[in-house]
Amino acid sequence: MNLDAAGSNAFAHRTTPADLVWRTPPPDLVARQDELHVWCARLDPPESMVERHRRTLSSDEQARAAAFVFARDRRRFTVARAILRAILGRYLGVDAGRIGFCYGRRGKPALAGEGSLRFNIAHSEDVALYVVARGAEVGIDVERVRAISDLGGIAERVFSRRERATLRALPPADTLEAFFRCWTRKEAWIKATGVGLAQPLHESDVADAASPWTLLEPPPIETPPPPYVATVAAPGAGWRLAAWLWEPSAPGLSPSLD
Repeated sequence: MNLDAAGSNAFAHRTTPADLVWRTPPPDLVARQDELHVWCARLDPPESMVERHRRTLSSDEQARAAAFVFARDRRRFTVARAILRAILGRYLGVDAGRIGFCYGRRGKPALAGEGSLRFNIAHSEDVALYVVARGAEVGIDVERVRAISDLGGIAERVFSRRERATLRALPPADTLEAFFRCWTRKEAWIKATGVGLAQPLHESDVADAASPWTLLEPPPIETPPPPYVATVAAPGAGWRLAAWLWEPSAPGLSPSLD
């Protein structure tokens, strides 16, 4: 499966333009046809805000949150979904609690009754990233770089032959971040296409130059080490990336009116 329109090494650091940093979004926010809007949010707000977030969720989302065993996971799921609703509400001009979702055959969410706005969400620990686009299926993945006891074994199962060879050739100090960089690129592509595990990961190669897909990195996420790595995937070429920072006091959160 072809993936990388740039044709660069799967493990290379994909730099962003110097002026691309996380910014406060304008009040008149519009997603244009050639733009990918990436949002960054933190999932551990003050406890006083969590209930406010919860009230924007639908009953099925609240049930999904309640199914998590650990309180931290319930809280982060609740906050991530509420912020997703609030972000989409800004583009649609509706309250967060009024947004409805439908789900594809493999579980990928979409807006119910809205034909052009597409989105995807990913989170790792207390960071969530969202991507919004107009008229194109998109995917995003984010991972915090962390030690893995069986990195080589996982790479054997999910990386292509060329990716495994590239990983083995890297200096040991670069291997861990390179692993996660390649992982996020593959995951973002899978989420954009919606194929899920129907396309075995080891059969896709993110360094293939013949691909009709664009893979981009958002700006660095400002947190203490270790770093996060992330990738956005979208079909075609010529995309412009905008990076918005979600603030806890941002507009869009209101009680659900379901």
